Amino acid sequence: MKHALLSLNRLFLCGLAAGFVSWTHAAEQRIASPDGKISVVVSDEGGAHYRVDMDGQPLLKPSRLGLEFANGVKFGPSAQIEKSETSDYDGYWDNRFGQRRVVRDRWNQASVTLVEKGFVERRFGVIVRVYDDGVAVRYDLNEASKLERFVLYYEQTEFAFAGDYRCWAGEPSVCAENAYPEHKLSAIPRCDANGIYRSTLPLVVQTPQGYAAVAESDLLDWAGMFVTGS
Repeated sequence: MKHALLSLNRLFLCGLAAGFVSWTHAAEQRIASPDGKISVVVSDEGGAHYRVDMDGQPLLKPSRLGLEFANGVKFGPSAQIEKSETSDYDGYWDNRFGQRRVVRDRWNQASVTLVEKGFVERRFGVIVRVYDDGVAVRYDLNEASKLERFVLYYEQTEFAFAGDYRCWAGEPSVCAENAYPEHKLSAIPRCDANGIYRSTLPLVVQTPQGYAAVAESDLLDWAGMFVTGS
């Protein structure tokens, strides 16, 4: 399945640099939530991957990270971790539409730089932010990616849940006002008559640790993400 967030409704409001780590042949970078209950590991073993543990148990197994562009450039398949910067924040934000007007905003973050070597050596970032109640993942394509203008062809990000859990996945639709039938994760189709099944978000999954919602945020110009079976 594809990209984005676990049980969050906003992404990357602000950040404070708290540290810097660099290495030559590191295989993974771990970042934990402020309360220590959720941890995320970004790994370069067999390409760029991440995994999520909650209360010491796997929530997401190693899941692929990657982007493909129309010019044939791919980020992720042979990427290696080059360095990581860590940051944290503890504050509040004003929620005008939810049940609580003032919401605590506390997180730890790792900004991981990966190198994709080839005819042209390119770098891209994976920013992971871990809250006490969720995880946010974002790609960072800056000048070091050497993309300039580009067309994103396909996103390879996966959510490999640790089991074939009960879930509620949106049926294909041009909007989120949709039916979300209950079934198992394995029942989310990979293909339909048009070639690719596009399930609308959010995807809600009942796991042994609780309910997880895959969603997205910080969208511009009506951008939208779908998930498909794998």
